[in-house]
Amino acid sequence: MTTGLSLAAHISFYFIEERLPNLKKVVEGILSYKQFSQKQVWIHSNKNFDIGLENVIVIEHDCSKMLHPWHLTWAHRPLLNSQVGKYDVFMYNEDDIYVGQDNIDYWFEHGPIVSSCGVDLGFIRIEVNSNGDECVVDLLRGEKHSRRCLIGQTQYSLLTRNYRGFWIYTKEQMEQFSTYHGFCSMPNYLDQCREDAARGMQKFGTPTLVPIIDACLDPRSKVYHLTNNYCNDPRPPHAKVLFKECI
Repeated sequence: MTTGLSLAAHISFYFIEERLPNLKKVVEGILSYKQFSQKQVWIHSNKNFDIGLENVIVIEHDCSKMLHPWHLTWAHRPLLNSQVGKYDVFMYNEDDIYVGQDNIDYWFEHGPIVSSCGVDLGFIRIEVNSNGDECVVDLLRGEKHSRRCLIGQTQYSLLTRNYRGFWIYTKEQMEQFSTYHGFCSMPNYLDQCREDAARGMQKFGTPTLVPIIDACLDPRSKVYHLTNNYCNDPRPPHAKVLFKECI
């Protein structure tokens, strides 16, 4: 296993006390990754608070100076830009997307393969409904990840919708991303501004792949949307496709 690497992780969190348990779980997950000997997490919030964990810095931002509080999701960019080249791996995460050790193992295994082909490794946001079923948040009712491609001997699914709520990049990828137009610019729009912050380079149309294992998507691609607010609500079309049936 790769060890001795450094990780810089940034999380945006508009302070709502009821959401603190999910945030703490997300941060604890990041701090547990075995591949990194140095891990530092910055939480960008509208309020200063103590999360009670080591290697975590909370930075307070004044949302009254922003076009909208949603733009808090972009407030980490100037600091992140100053860190480019100083860490081995960089991560941005929404406050309710749990990315565990299995996900990081999967990224280390498959990330270099797909990135060498100019595409991105995918992750699947999951919610668990009241029946205990794992549902894919970012497929709409009736959709599937039906397209395929082959890299070496491994078959991959080309994701129909590729939103994941976080991104993770190597030092080299981060150096490339930081040169993109608007990287440090606060958006002048509202629609999708929060999602665009979490899309990273996917915002610019990079195809996204997930390996297929035994006729299913690699289970290590599953990241969990802890808020779980779609799967048990019959109204929105999100989170109505079961993970085991999504290809």
